[in-house]
Amino acid sequence: MHAGPIHPHIAQKLPQFQEPIPLDINEMYDLDMKNREEYEVIYESHPDQPVEEFADLSRNIDDKIEHPYFLTGEKTHTYPKANMYAAK
Repeated sequence: MHAGPIHPHIAQKLPQFQEPIPLDINEMYDLDMKNREEYEVIYESHPDQPVEEFADLSRNIDDKIEHPYFLTGEKTHTYPKANMYAAK
């Protein structure tokens, strides 16, 4: 017998009879923002038009942030064309 819904004998190809319950990352990391008083806005692209979902959050705008470089930052490197041909 083993504690829990799964056993560690995968290498012997024994079947798992129960699926493990997946973790709820919304609950783990509070992504559904149940504790909204813990959050604050530090950057807004349009401060005169706040997004409706975040209008109730406190504002602590950081003037040092000019532009958030999440996905639009400068490119730091490029891949050589030889890599593209090797992938085909």
